[in-house]
Amino acid sequence: AAGNALSTAQGLAKGDQTNANLRRDVAISLQRRGDVDLLLCKIDSARAAMLESIGTFKELAQQDLENIEWQRDIAVSTGKLGHIEAAAGNAAKAIELFKDVVSSRRKLSDASPANYLFKVDLAEALRDVAGAERGAGARSRYQEVRDILAKVAQHTPLVPEQKEWLAEAELQLRPGR
Repeated sequence: AAGNALSTAQGLAKGDQTNANLRRDVAISLQRRGDVDLLLCKIDSARAAMLESIGTFKELAQQDLENIEWQRDIAVSTGKLGHIEAAAGNAAKAIELFKDVVSSRRKLSDASPANYLFKVDLAEALRDVAGAERGAGARSRYQEVRDILAKVAQHTPLVPEQKEWLAEAELQLRPGR
């Protein structure tokens, strides 16, 4: 059923290339399909869905360079592609993608200093790189994760997942690790 809904939405979007919201909905559906395919260990299908999602978001972003939501969408899909590559055993490619996400999310965070979602997004991207990299570089990234989340927590409560990231960062920063 989900595949049929995606096919229907894709057909509608192709019929009306000017409807940015419909095209974004299709790209988000492709993200979700990629997520499910990854859970089912269908790596090639997950990768294809995520690449198509990224392509659509990039096209949308080119139409409106000021739309930060579409810039964020690109980063989300790119991060998901990094997880797909990591699952496929392509660690170097995963790290490269995660670093691209850090760069994108840092720009968004710097452009909107009061937007705590962008700060949390940056912390998540740094955590992804640290988890994939390990070693000395990972330590500095975990420190930045800890610092970002501690600042965010001063202004808004962290959700359980973010609290786990903070605890993970603090654990990784303990002496002797």
